[in-house]
This record gives sequence, structure tokens and C-alpha cells, in this order.
Amino acid sequence: AVVSTQSTGTLASTDQGWEEEASGLMDEREKALEAEKAAEKRHEEKVTQRQMNLDAKLHYPKDSFFKTLDSSVKKNSVFVKKLSTITEANRAKLTQDLNSLNLTKYIEEVVSAICTARLKMQDMNCAIHLCSLLHRRYSDFSTLLLKNLQ
Repeated sequence: AVVSTQSTGTLASTDQGWEEEASGLMDEREKALEAEKAAEKRHEEKVTQRQMNLDAKLHYPKDSFFKTLDSSVKKNSVFVKKLSTITEANRAKLTQDLNSLNLTKYIEEVVSAICTARLKMQDMNCAIHLCSLLHRRYSDFSTLLLKNLQ
């Protein structure tokens, strides 16, 4: 009788162990599915961004668009200085500033600041994002960027 009590206790703890393991596996599976969905979403965003970059020549803004943006020397100079320290942490602010400024007269300085910026690996996505936006807005940006990178 003593042996059967011990074996029943062992079976109960074994069943509990299997349940915990099965629960852990379900949690891991859910996390993996979430990660897969996030990766698919990032991929779709990249494909969309790529297509927008390829179509940029067809959709450059008209001159009248630039007249609605801020052209002040002070704000543009401050923005160009900020580009020398591109980080993922200031991505939203840089994007906001870029969207509100007319950088037409400063595009060479913008390219120079981007090319000389000390970028860390984690900041590359921010730099690519900004270059993508600039490419879509300013027709001479890409040419100047390639020239400066060579």
C-alpha cells in the first residue's frame, strides 16, 4: 500500500509537470506567432516604402507646395545641425521638422550633414527613413547623396 501511495503522488506531480510544460509551449507558440505577424507587417511597410521611393520621380511636389513650408534660415540651420546626430530616439522630431521645413536652398548642407553623421547600427533605420523622405521631396537629393558617398 505504501508503494502505491508513492507512485500515485509521483503520477500526480508528473501530470502537473506536463501541464506546465504544455502551457509553456503554448505561450512560446503565441509569442512566435506575434513575432511572425510583426515581421510580416515590417516587411509590408518596407515594400510600400520601396514602391514610394521608386515612384518618387512621378510625384515630386510642385513649387507651390514649398511656399507653404517654413523657409527661415534659423530653423533650417538648426535642423541641419540636428542631422549630424541622427538617432532612433529623435526620429519623430526629425521627421516632424523635415515635414514642416522648406530645405530647397539647404539640400547640399542636409546631404553633407547626413554623410558626416556618426551613426550607430541602431540608428541606421532612422537615417534610411529620413533619406527616403528627402528623396521623395527633393529631386536633387539622391544625386547629391550618391556624389557625397563616393
